[in-house]
Amino acid sequence: MLRTEAALHNTFWAVLASRSPTPFEAAFVCNLSRELSYLDPPVPVHVMLDETELVRNRKQSVLSIWRGYTSGLVAIHAVTQVDIDTAFPSYRERRGRLGRDKFNRSVMWRMHEYALLTLRHLRRVPPAHHYWVSEADVFFKGAVGKWVEHVQERFPNEDVLPLSRDRTLDHWPHREDEQDAQPALLRRSRHSWFTCSEHVRRFSRLLLDKLFALLSLDVYVWGEAFAPSLCHNDRQLHCSKKTHAPYEGWPNDTWVWYRNGSWGGDVQ
Repeated sequence: MLRTEAALHNTFWAVLASRSPTPFEAAFVCNLSRELSYLDPPVPVHVMLDETELVRNRKQSVLSIWRGYTSGLVAIHAVTQVDIDTAFPSYRERRGRLGRDKFNRSVMWRMHEYALLTLRHLRRVPPAHHYWVSEADVFFKGAVGKWVEHVQERFPNEDVLPLSRDRTLDHWPHREDEQDAQPALLRRSRHSWFTCSEHVRRFSRLLLDKLFALLSLDVYVWGEAFAPSLCHNDRQLHCSKKTHAPYEGWPNDTWVWYRNGSWGGDVQ
């Protein structure tokens, strides 16, 4: 196998943050990095700090806090508005509409893939075959390294692998964001919109390439629906048909949980 081919079969893990970490969150990210470094091949863990969520006088201090807590164990990347504009000129042209929403949140809050795609475009993260993305306040209990190995072996071909997926409902609050994207995304005669939780997801390189191409053409959908809808409506992509698929065949000693919620069982 050529060196470049071997590199593309690696896996990469990105943690998306938009504020200063708590000591527990930073310690968890460091522990995640250690656990995944033991895999063969190792899985690098990087933090993507969404600086578009920060006021100007807080940007440097938040970045310093992340670097101080992680002590060089994890690479920290600040993703700025200039970075996004460089990667996606079409987004810069309509920033007035998409720059911030009614909740005063940034575009990366609405679609996490913007941060990862921007860093890939700027070549600040390594090439990989699969890319995991988790939010900074998502925590794992148990042998997370073994669980990642289990998922990689059992689901090697899925182009988007969420922890849960749900068919989009008519009353979904972000339905209006879908309208402009329908011709580009939904090419089949019988189709549906899909949503899935963004808290932890795995993407393939092919799916991210397709997302980048669509975003470069100014096609935009709220992040909960973009990747799963694309995956289910593109014949080149493969999606798991089962809810909670990553937990299939895995004993319940590893959990993934988010604040007061959990997937795979109750958090004690």
